[in-house]
Amino acid sequence: MASQVEISPASADGKGSPSYRHYEYGEDGTTVAIDQPQPIVQDLQPPKGYYRSPLFLGTFLAAGLGLAAGNGAFGLAAPALGLINADIGPSASISWVSIVYILTFAIGSTLVGRVTDIFGRRWFFVGGSVIAIVGTVVCARAQNVPTLIGGMTLIGLATASQASYAFVVGELVPIKYRFLAGGGVWFIGLPTNVFAGKTSVSIANNPNLGWRFIFYVLLIMNAISFLCWFFCYHPPTFQMLHHGESAKKFIVGFDYIGFLLFTAGIILLILGLSWGGSIHPWKSAHVIATLVIGGLLLIAFFIYESFWPSDEPYLPLKLVQNVHYIGIIIVMTVVAMVFYGISILWPAMITVVWPSSIDLYGWKVCAASGVVGLGGIVGGVVASFIRRLKIFVLTLMIIGTAFTGAVAVVHQDNQSLTVSLMVIGAFALGMIEGIAVTMSGIAIVDQNDIGAAVGFATSVRTLGGAIATTIYTTVLSNRLSSTIPALVPPAAIEAGLPPTSLPALLEVLQGLAPLSSVPGLTDTILAAARVAYRTASIQAYRSCFYTTIAFGGLGIVGACFVPNRSKKTDKLVAKELHHKRDEKVLEAGERIAHV
Repeated sequence: MASQVEISPASADGKGSPSYRHYEYGEDGTTVAIDQPQPIVQDLQPPKGYYRSPLFLGTFLAAGLGLAAGNGAFGLAAPALGLINADIGPSASISWVSIVYILTFAIGSTLVGRVTDIFGRRWFFVGGSVIAIVGTVVCARAQNVPTLIGGMTLIGLATASQASYAFVVGELVPIKYRFLAGGGVWFIGLPTNVFAGKTSVSIANNPNLGWRFIFYVLLIMNAISFLCWFFCYHPPTFQMLHHGESAKKFIVGFDYIGFLLFTAGIILLILGLSWGGSIHPWKSAHVIATLVIGGLLLIAFFIYESFWPSDEPYLPLKLVQNVHYIGIIIVMTVVAMVFYGISILWPAMITVVWPSSIDLYGWKVCAASGVVGLGGIVGGVVASFIRRLKIFVLTLMIIGTAFTGAVAVVHQDNQSLTVSLMVIGAFALGMIEGIAVTMSGIAIVDQNDIGAAVGFATSVRTLGGAIATTIYTTVLSNRLSSTIPALVPPAAIEAGLPPTSLPALLEVLQGLAPLSSVPGLTDTILAAARVAYRTASIQAYRSCFYTTIAFGGLGIVGACFVPNRSKKTDKLVAKELHHKRDEKVLEAGERIAHV
């Protein structure tokens, strides 16, 4: 039996509500069941001048600066972790700075989306910016790595709200303009999205600034974002969303069991993936038990939501029963899996294969992660003019997969070709990102679930990125453990290095020891060893980029289920901002026709 959902727009006068009608078809194509139209969301017609009002423009700026600060906390800080560890460490726990950010961002995204769908968004986003301010202050003043980890934990939690632009801004504009609005939000954060690598290197290596200035920049962004949220962002309150209902009813009926199962499962899976091969061996009980229990908890979560649904389920199952929504999640996750990989592999690879000045290195880093951000901006703009998004996204996924996989041709003598391949592949993937994140809030039956839809998709995307990071680092480590012993020792010994000096030489090549620690080392031996080490590294990185092709194949399958844009819902506006002075009137159920 097949099914179809038809969405009808509001009446022409703007007073009606859009609805959906669900059809079920038998094997012979005849209609066997039709659900009666159900309301999706009030279809609003904002008054003239609304999108030029301080309310909307301030909210738009708040979302843009918040996203820039949230992404920048990872994009700017990650490249500088070596300098940070040297300054306030050294500590073996420095990797936890990135881990806690990913962890708290993943668990917070679904929570923020679902809770704000139910209770209203304003104070959660004002509060999120406050947490971000506290987190950046803690990081900026940190005197040791544990304090830095604590600050990044707060920043990760705050980013869960700051990265929710797809539904915060998206629900305020007509659906046909959501892609354009998303691209605009990304545009505000150019320095921390597109030019993060260059910005980070320039700040951290400037003796007059230093790595702490990164967090001071983020602090300024968060402070302005807070002011904009506080004074301009007045979305529907709880009483506007639930006329006559008590908050106590929704607090009591909230799906706490689902929340605990989902959150615990995500935490354990990401911890297990982060521990494996670095903090603990993959075969250790710590890693195996954490991964197994985390996986079982997520399975239990979906079983619980299916058979024991609460009044306010943590994840409305109608979302995951929507094949278009699942296709978008697959696409988002695959893009994240490739993006996280190139964000880690590319900076490390260009350091070894094409050593350069710090300034040039910063620009070359932007060829990967920075171009993804640029693609996100362009993708949002272009998608606003395209109806057949399925074919468009499918084409972009094929291009992105082909060109990032083709980076495996990397060689020390083809820098221009390799960088060009990376730029094209990363740009295509970035365009998909800009489209898919917005689509995750469009390809749903009920616009009242937009927060949960975007939040859950973001959580899955982040988990996928963590899985991919583990796969890439494992592949790289395994390949280096075979290519380096096979190439470096023979080259060094042939050049005249005593065999007993090999361990010390390998530490030098990895940047772990000074040249003076290698007995018998000469310029000729060092040159031969570096060439062999570069060749061994190139072979290892090639294997990693081949891995991206497998992920891309999954993304191509997911792209086949991405829906096209429908004219029927082009003018649908899900939510409208209001002035504080009008709040009581609106909570009583009356309509205000001005801003």
